[in-house]
Amino acid sequence: MHLVEMYRMGRLSSEFVRAHDYIAEPKDDGYRSIHLVYKYKSDSAQYRAFDNRRVEIQIRSQLQHAWATALETVETFTGMELRRKAGSMLLRPKEYLVKWRRFLVLMASAIAFREGQPIVPGTPENEQVMLKEVRTLGEELHVVQTLSTWTQAINVLDAFAKFKEEIEEKRITPEPYWFLLQLDPKKESVSVKAFKKEDNLRAFDEYVNAEQPIRDAPSTQVVLVSVDSIAELKKAYPNYFADTTAFIAAFLKANEA
Repeated sequence: MHLVEMYRMGRLSSEFVRAHDYIAEPKDDGYRSIHLVYKYKSDSAQYRAFDNRRVEIQIRSQLQHAWATALETVETFTGMELRRKAGSMLLRPKEYLVKWRRFLVLMASAIAFREGQPIVPGTPENEQVMLKEVRTLGEELHVVQTLSTWTQAINVLDAFAKFKEEIEEKRITPEPYWFLLQLDPKKESVSVKAFKKEDNLRAFDEYVNAEQPIRDAPSTQVVLVSVDSIAELKKAYPNYFADTTAFIAAFLKANEA
């Protein structure tokens, strides 16, 4: 990759330590990127206090980044820990976690096929077999509708996140913090109920009561999120909307193959 070589061969004052090539050797969870680790060294006295600290540069394609955004979005809105072997899923059946985890791993391989890169271990080496499994899981999980609905939810909550930042600057405690979202991907509708930060137990109780009737209906979503979790998602993935659109487009392209 030309960009990687530019960093490796460039005249940086920081000391190169090592590289991790997760594109040539993808992680089992589907993550793909190249990590370049440096020992920071500054030519400026202003930043010399940071000398010898480790700095990591992550380099990946737009589609690889879109995949990473989708993973973070699923974890944020479902409460599942997809990257941990044990994982967690709050009140959802374990099968729901397994299906999302498998879908994302397969999508990582679908993108790898498009980019001419090594696929993720444990996924079919035959592209058509792999794409068939992707399509099946995508339909079962209502991926397009669900991601689109989550994007609508972020449109609503993003306003609250900005509101929180403005209020904190004035040192006034913001009223809304927890949000109970009821999402219907088929109808692409979102309903929101807000709670104060100190009402976390009541918010969780209402989440449990709302979740119980739909435990076996993955097409319907009940989500409890905080202003901070949405703000962190937007901070880590500032091009969230474009990245989510790119991921949906990648899935639809896999459907056409």
